[in-house]
Amino acid sequence: MTQDYAVLQSTALFHGVEEQDREAIIRCLNSGVREYSKNQIVLLAGEPVEWIGVVLSGRVQVVREDLFGGRAIVAEFSAGEIFGESLACAQIRQSPVTVIASTDCRVMRLSAEKLLSPCPAMCGHHATLLRNMMQLLAEKNVYLNRKMEILSQKSTREKVLAYLGEQARRQGTMEPVIPFSREELADFLCVNRSALSKELGRMQREQLIRFHRNRFILHPDKPQE
Repeated sequence: MTQDYAVLQSTALFHGVEEQDREAIIRCLNSGVREYSKNQIVLLAGEPVEWIGVVLSGRVQVVREDLFGGRAIVAEFSAGEIFGESLACAQIRQSPVTVIASTDCRVMRLSAEKLLSPCPAMCGHHATLLRNMMQLLAEKNVYLNRKMEILSQKSTREKVLAYLGEQARRQGTMEPVIPFSREELADFLCVNRSALSKELGRMQREQLIRFHRNRFILHPDKPQE
């Protein structure tokens, strides 16, 4: 549990909460820690939304599937990040998305009902948690708006460049490492995998990018400053 508390310390939901208070809050909210193997379902679409997940280790993906078997990756979260808070705050009774372990992972479940309702055991810090929650929701909204901008690009190439540019900005480097395999990247960008692979190959031949697995170099022909 000591290691878990170390991860929680970096979690935005608990920003501004002292360690001893954070431990008391976790005891009040904690609905248990679950371990998942890669590709195991963490939350299935249609299941009730009763908890908010905190990723303690590994990564999870939020996936939306249509009636025809189409699959789109909405987002991916790694250690220290949370998921499900938007659904809980919107009081959506059944999840419209599926959450899948993209690697072996551990997830702490926090009771959504206790978090969103006043609790005498942690009332002194409830306002801080809710304020942090509002900021997280705002950041997620910005992220989703940015993703819509990426997906609104007309061609596969434009989508790739917009996505890689966003990753370079977030990581502060022109050599970003993306969290997706080729198939996952195609699902995230809502493009055909074969078309994506061909376009990446053309972009590399034209020296717009270089890549090895999930590490990319943008504008490799430009001199480094």
